[in-house]
Amino acid sequence: MDSTLKRIAFCLATGLVAILFAGCSRSAGPAQPGQPPSLSSSQVRDWESSAEKGDAMAKYNLAKMFRDGQGVPQSATNALIWFRKSAEAGYHKAQYHLGEAYQQGEGTAASGAEAAAWYRKAAEQGNANAMEKLGFMLWKGEGTATNYVEAHKWLALAAADGEGKAAKGTKKIELSMSQQQIAEAKKLAAAFVPKKVFKKAEKE
Repeated sequence: MDSTLKRIAFCLATGLVAILFAGCSRSAGPAQPGQPPSLSSSQVRDWESSAEKGDAMAKYNLAKMFRDGQGVPQSATNALIWFRKSAEAGYHKAQYHLGEAYQQGEGTAASGAEAAAWYRKAAEQGNANAMEKLGFMLWKGEGTATNYVEAHKWLALAAADGEGKAAKGTKKIELSMSQQQIAEAKKLAAAFVPKKVFKKAEKE
């Protein structure tokens, strides 16, 4: 990898997008006030090539660029592709956003089952946002079978991590649960240990 691609890979992996934008400004297209300059098609290909060779965080950062249209043409389809690449590499934030894409039908047909599956992968790694989303889906039976005990567990864990909607949801779902079910859910939450799936790539 030449020095330019190394710089791109570093920026992708660390999230220092603004630095790279500044370095590319001479050859990039004109920018709107307050917005980073647009990258040329060849520069976009360089980003994609570097992300493909880089770690899951690099792929995740590129996915966000496509999702938000930061420096590249906004594309929900391309965002989905790169969120998936990062998610399959085990990065919990990408798994969460991939779940969101499937739940909302962004860049793909909506699928509750796919959304719940990716939320679960992220939740099992301790992602509070995914815990909250999965908890509500299990409660309402969206994309997965209704399971009050599991729903309560995930909502309680998300609430403990500061998710306000999850805290309210935990109280509401208890109105439909027996004391035995609540006790079981609390026991499962207390025993929860996040999985360690994702590992940051070592620096060269």
